[in-house]
Amino acid sequence: MNKMALGIFLSVLFLASCREDEAKRAAPKTEAATQSHTAPTLDLLVGLPAALRAQAHGPTSRDLESAIAALPLRWPGLVGLAYEAEPTSSFVEDGRPSARGRALLAGLEALNEHGLHPRQFQRDAILGLTTQTAEFSFPSLDPTPEERETLVNWSRSHLDADSDALADAIMAPQSLWPRVRDLVTAYQAARASYATVDLRLELLFADAFLSFSHDMKYRNLSDESDARRLALGDERIRRQQMMSSLAEIRSSDDVDASMRSLWPKNPQYARLMKALAAYQAIASQGEWPIMQPKDRKLPLARGDQGADVETLQKRLAMEGYYEGPVDGQFSGQLRDAVKTYQNTHQLKDDGMIEQEEVDSLNRSVAQRLAQIEVTLDRWRDSRVGVDPYYIHVVIPDFYAELVRDGEVTYRFKVIVGNTQRYLSEVREEEVFFNSTPQISEYMDFVIFNPYWNVTPRVLRELEQNLKEDPNWFKNNGYEVSNEGGSRKVRQRPGQDNALGQVKFQFPNPYDIYMHDTPRRFMFKHEMRAFSHGCVRVDEPLELAYQLFRNEGRSSPRAQITSHLEGGDEDWTELREPVPVHIEYYTVRVDDQGAVHFNADIYRLDKPLVDARMGLQDEDS
Repeated sequence: MNKMALGIFLSVLFLASCREDEAKRAAPKTEAATQSHTAPTLDLLVGLPAALRAQAHGPTSRDLESAIAALPLRWPGLVGLAYEAEPTSSFVEDGRPSARGRALLAGLEALNEHGLHPRQFQRDAILGLTTQTAEFSFPSLDPTPEERETLVNWSRSHLDADSDALADAIMAPQSLWPRVRDLVTAYQAARASYATVDLRLELLFADAFLSFSHDMKYRNLSDESDARRLALGDERIRRQQMMSSLAEIRSSDDVDASMRSLWPKNPQYARLMKALAAYQAIASQGEWPIMQPKDRKLPLARGDQGADVETLQKRLAMEGYYEGPVDGQFSGQLRDAVKTYQNTHQLKDDGMIEQEEVDSLNRSVAQRLAQIEVTLDRWRDSRVGVDPYYIHVVIPDFYAELVRDGEVTYRFKVIVGNTQRYLSEVREEEVFFNSTPQISEYMDFVIFNPYWNVTPRVLRELEQNLKEDPNWFKNNGYEVSNEGGSRKVRQRPGQDNALGQVKFQFPNPYDIYMHDTPRRFMFKHEMRAFSHGCVRVDEPLELAYQLFRNEGRSSPRAQITSHLEGGDEDWTELREPVPVHIEYYTVRVDDQGAVHFNADIYRLDKPLVDARMGLQDEDS
């Protein structure tokens, strides 16, 4: 107990009481005034409980190391470093979450809006300790009339007493104010035990925010320069960034703004958050109807009627595709709703319900929610960082976009790696050996009239043609050579060349690239997984034009024509390399707000979706 500080406060209080009493004695005496002499002066006692609490807290022996060891922290090392450097409590005040702590807790509770689960961010542990600390409160210190009389009399007889004497008088065995002495003594003992709880609560808040900063932003270092990452290493940079964010929020007056600053900045992320909220609202209404056509009576089409059509109407209405009457009649309005559904689910938009549509419609609300959550999580890992200009290929969407200053300037169809697979005995799982990899590299050359250097894996497939025609390579425009005992094959430029008229090169470990193709008919399909891993471009000359134009080249179309003339291979270097990000998202929200669900062609989402649905079951 800091007797001097307590004494100063009480001295001021009691001297003020004496002056008030003297003023009352100088005034004309009335019966009411005489009675007020011993009445409690409530306005002077308002600050006393807080002052006593503050003094009773005092500097306690907080064993940081043991507190950290006792908690299930995700980042014990970083938490320890942060509070060794700055031991001040930032999120806990007077045994309860401070305003900053309450704001942080509110931010954690709102993580469902991001497809994250608050309990994975210490939410339950924080609430548990908050309940414990909230059980203790400091009682009222209003003096009784007898106590006040005693205090006033003591003050009159000790006008020259200093604060130590006053504090000694209160805290002595024969206390001037025994009730206050006992309260302060009890409070000190209680606070000594609650100090441990306070410290643990503070550390849980810090650990929760470190997890938030990591999962929301810093596990992905796409906005860090390659040079810095090479020099310092990703883990060191990540920890520095997390510690910096923790230091910032510990002094922040706007916790919500500090947390929002860590959200992904791509517009698609905000759109997906809205989509998640919409499907959470649908889920709150219960599961949507399951399509079970009697006797497999398919297709359902305009003019049909009955229970199956009524179920279809209810199902589409629940997801917002249909707003017409639920009357069991397959009308033109219902057909249009079906076509809209098909367009957002990579299905042929013919307005009819086949088995493929039934399978899609029967995916549960929980599955759709989990898909959106997984996609949000993938965006938090996106390599699309601060690049003002880049190409973004979304594998399951079968589209790519040229983006400049946050705006999509050109969107085009692509063909990606096929879904052929084999059972790997080493990995004990199916492997998609022609899948397009997720990479981020820099496009540096546009190659007109390219040669196609056949990779060893594709070469093994082509060599099967030699069984029927030993001259197959020669007859199909290939050049064959032997280097070091191995066969090397490349296809000459020409109209039958597998790379078509142009190739877009971005060096990478997988030796894939973007290119034209003579097999144009493949772009008519909704699902375009046909290649051996490379990305085939629907309108490659238009992409070349966009790249040249954006570089400020004069007469870009004329330049392209010139590069193609003669038929010889022509390498044209881009003035500035263009980032190419190839990523995997099964949910996209378009400019009109429509949610598109794409096929999980490489089954990369399936284990993640299953895990998310398990978390949903735990929440329910």
